[in-house]
Amino acid sequence: MKRTILAAILGTALSAGAIFAQQATTLPAPAEQQHHQGQRAGNRGGMLRMFRALNLSDTQKQQIRGIMQQTREANADTREQLKALRTEERDAIKSGASEAQLQSLANNAAPLIAKMHASRLVAKSKIYAVLTPEQRQKADEMRSQFGQRFQKRQKPQQN
Repeated sequence: MKRTILAAILGTALSAGAIFAQQATTLPAPAEQQHHQGQRAGNRGGMLRMFRALNLSDTQKQQIRGIMQQTREANADTREQLKALRTEERDAIKSGASEAQLQSLANNAAPLIAKMHASRLVAKSKIYAVLTPEQRQKADEMRSQFGQRFQKRQKPQQN
């Protein structure tokens, strides 16, 4: 039972990390700023590659930046709440909290994670609406290819 709860908490923490990473996604910086970003781009690489491959117009780039900025700002409080909750979870684990306490912390995180996920879906929908039909088709193809590569990596190696 303890393993199940701990696994659920760790899974929730990893999910939140992915949400935070995706919320931080931005369009490529101007060339003079790109060298300063270094490894901070993290998980943004896939989305940035997609944006580059779609050959967005300046107007589309501006619209997408606005959507992403609006989403970041709208989610700032939720991100801070999740950050505080993660600290509380780590402290609870270190202090040997009971299963009930850990479950309560996990239950507190669930609606925040759902809210972030819903916000990301809305932002993706708005971004998709900005694309031309050709760009949408290319984006769909790229997502499909990514999914296939991801599934290949997830399959166990057979000897």
